[in-house]
Amino acid sequence: MSILTYTYTDADGHEFITTHESKYDVDLSIAFKEPTKELPDTNTETEVISKPVETTDLDDDHDDVDCQLEPVEEDFEFPDIQDEVLNIVEPSNTARSAPNPTIKYAPVIPPVKGNYNLYCIALVWNDNRGASLSKVSNAGNETARIYKKLSDGNFNLNVVVKSVKVNFTRNSKNLPAAEKIAKKAAVIGQKNKNPNLFIIVNNGAKGFSNGGGNTAHLLGTLTRDFLHELGHCRPLQLQHSGRMKDGKFEAYSDGTSFMSKFSSLELTAAQLYALGWLPENKVALHEFGFPPVEYKIEKLGASNQGPNLKAVMIPMENNQKPLFLSMPKINGEDAFALHQPYGGKGAVGTGTKRLLVFGKAATYAGLTFEKIEETKDYTVVRIGPTAPKPPTP
Repeated sequence: MSILTYTYTDADGHEFITTHESKYDVDLSIAFKEPTKELPDTNTETEVISKPVETTDLDDDHDDVDCQLEPVEEDFEFPDIQDEVLNIVEPSNTARSAPNPTIKYAPVIPPVKGNYNLYCIALVWNDNRGASLSKVSNAGNETARIYKKLSDGNFNLNVVVKSVKVNFTRNSKNLPAAEKIAKKAAVIGQKNKNPNLFIIVNNGAKGFSNGGGNTAHLLGTLTRDFLHELGHCRPLQLQHSGRMKDGKFEAYSDGTSFMSKFSSLELTAAQLYALGWLPENKVALHEFGFPPVEYKIEKLGASNQGPNLKAVMIPMENNQKPLFLSMPKINGEDAFALHQPYGGKGAVGTGTKRLLVFGKAATYAGLTFEKIEETKDYTVVRIGPTAPKPPTP
């Protein structure tokens, strides 16, 4: 428990000093991470295996059946009012508030980290030559690069690409046995003791892609599919990104994350925080009862090396998951988005619900979010309690 003191100025120039008791006791020091070392070069091999195998099932968990990939959110309009925004308000004409009080940062979550071998395998069937090995290699390398960037160097994938011939015709019934022999063949000659992850491209042997355990099972070679299905696997265990629309949750429908059905190459701020991939100086804590505070928020896809915030976390009452305000891209446009995690056993889950998107200002749950200033490096956003409506004359 800690006592925070704030000094701020209202629109009429009156200065106020307030104290706030916080249930969080978090170190406010700023920590910058050192640049991480580059990943080792990718190993690309072609291996032809033709062996009879027993038709036993895979041990991996299959926790997801995915929707068809969509390129963009067709009903998203920016920066005009958009149907999912719950309550748009215009920016006020009041004077700027005093400089920020000392920012309190959100509790630090230990990062999901480690060095993993990522075997990207193209199955070659008796009646089908399989996916292009060069496309499998490109998608695997891009997946490693993106996860390294998103994780701030914590999650590193050593990509090994192989083509494995299996003595089966291409169909879903033969897929479990074909994948099992392919995985065994792929790791022959492995020279390190890193844990293994697998992406197996079956070139349309079944009607959907999915992932779980240590294996992603893919129809084709889209980078987004590599990212998404590997995201369902251990140790990431990400859940889906959806949005609230007309009071209902639409799964797969948040274009700010590749854990949706859209062709994003990013994760939401809430997902990055849940994985421990945002440094402690990148997520501010704004509790209900705070006076209006201005935050310098940079684009979510920017490097973590700068001094500005990536997100603001707002704890909720009654055991609800916290809110996260950030500035992701939607259909190539920068916008402010408010997300709420779901799922998981902890305070923050790895699935997200997008509650609203706005360009200038919006209100939600008694809070007003207002864009104040924009620079090339950051945008200033004021968060404060929503002013009560004046009484009717």
